[in-house]
Amino acid sequence: MDKMKIYIPGVSRERPRELVLQHITQDPSLASLRALYDQDLAKPELDIINVTGMTCVGVPMGTPSFVNAFVRSKAQDIVHDVHKLRIVSDPKIHVDLLRFCEHTRLAFLARNVPPDVMMRPVDVNLDPGPGDWGYGILQQTGSVSAPIFIQDSIVLAILQRGQGDTFSTQTVQELARCRAIIELPHHQGGLGITPLPASGMAAFYRATANKVSWLGSHPHAPQWVAGQNLADPTTWKCSSLTTLKQLHDQFLQHYNCTEWAPPPPAGPAEAPAPDAPAPGRDDDSARPLSLPPLNLLASLRARQVEENGDAAARPPASWTALGHPSVTA
Repeated sequence: MDKMKIYIPGVSRERPRELVLQHITQDPSLASLRALYDQDLAKPELDIINVTGMTCVGVPMGTPSFVNAFVRSKAQDIVHDVHKLRIVSDPKIHVDLLRFCEHTRLAFLARNVPPDVMMRPVDVNLDPGPGDWGYGILQQTGSVSAPIFIQDSIVLAILQRGQGDTFSTQTVQELARCRAIIELPHHQGGLGITPLPASGMAAFYRATANKVSWLGSHPHAPQWVAGQNLADPTTWKCSSLTTLKQLHDQFLQHYNCTEWAPPPPAGPAEAPAPDAPAPGRDDDSARPLSLPPLNLLASLRARQVEENGDAAARPPASWTALGHPSVTA
């Protein structure tokens, strides 16, 4: 109970306590909440019963100002930890800690907070000092988004450790080339520090599409999305689902993605084209990324069971990159 909070939006600061006490009094099964009520009265600074927001498993929920403050606070924590890691003398351990411990912290947040919220400018004047961090294309001043700030801070830390005393002598062009190598995936010769601004959009899309598919497989889904039909995107009103629609359109229009559709009823088999790749040997990387139709997300799990092995009707393998429900979130 120590970490429990009660969030009641849309009312004045005093009203939530009245509502909580009213429900506790009317329902004996809620008697255990009386201790929280008493603690909130004794220590209001803890915000146990509040109207601004709360954090659940590391994800902020609440008013825009509450969410923005949480994202900024998380950015502060990460950049301070990046600064502390400079004491690690082993270059390999240093890079691994930055990649697997610091970079992933904001990546997790991006899966659950809409990209437009993540990309809002925040004050990033948190630099420990120009003498410590050096100058170059990665030096940020003013307000930028948290993903850009954290990405720049991590790339900068890797460059300084790798180049040592020569870092300050590098030209803008040389630093840009080094940064490109750091951000390239491993199979292209890079260090795999995926740019957070772009990967955040894909992460949110995948996580939300997976949620829709999971909810669609449960009989009580209508109670979870009251007034909305998971199979009809035109009825979607909650922020996460409307953001999913916006990202879907954005990927189709600006990132050359395509939308997968179930094949037509089976007919006579057509002869393969002369230049067609052999079965099982097609190059996925050479084809546009295929996205699931939004109106089919809620029925994907049932479709997979019904089709069970029908390769023609099965969604394409590229869904593993964005939104495939069979991939663990």
